[in-house]
Amino acid sequence: MRFLASGIGAFLLAVTVCIGLVLGAVFMASGEETKNEDQNNTQCVEGAGMNQIPQKYRQLVIDAAAEAEVDPSIIAAQIDNESSWNPNAFNPKADASGISQFVPDTWAQFGNGGDRMDPNDSIPAQGRYMKYVKDYVVKLKLHKNDDELIDLTLAGYNAGIGNVEFYRGIPPWEETQNYVTDIRKVAQTTYKDACSMLTENI
Repeated sequence: MRFLASGIGAFLLAVTVCIGLVLGAVFMASGEETKNEDQNNTQCVEGAGMNQIPQKYRQLVIDAAAEAEVDPSIIAAQIDNESSWNPNAFNPKADASGISQFVPDTWAQFGNGGDRMDPNDSIPAQGRYMKYVKDYVVKLKLHKNDDELIDLTLAGYNAGIGNVEFYRGIPPWEETQNYVTDIRKVAQTTYKDACSMLTENI
């Protein structure tokens, strides 16, 4: 009788363990399904904005941004505005040439003896020039925050830092004001890192 009770106890224990394993598997499967659903509803692509930059210029833009200590989206948006990524762009009105649209005098100072029609020379020069303008703006102490610093730097790049100093801010010229606005907008849209959460409608 004792052996029978012992056998029944062992049997019940085994059944209990089996039920526990089955229930555990069900809960795990349910949790995994929920996790997979969450993953399917999430699309996060870091650096997606950088994919809008032509691949052959991507590292040049990153390096120029590091030189200027600005976000790569700013350098990319400038090039987009200046030349639409055309290395042969030429503006006869301003005598500006190349992908970053340098005029002869500025190129002589920041081109380091390179060819302003060559993006391998022009984009790094853009970084050096942006760095120069940004440092100049910092010394003027006209900005209250980083956003204003970037705006004034862009204004100096477009209109000349002397005009930013003279007007103690962005010059009251439509071209320069539009330039600053356009660069900021394109940097925050086309060339901004994209990371979005997609959720199902219930």
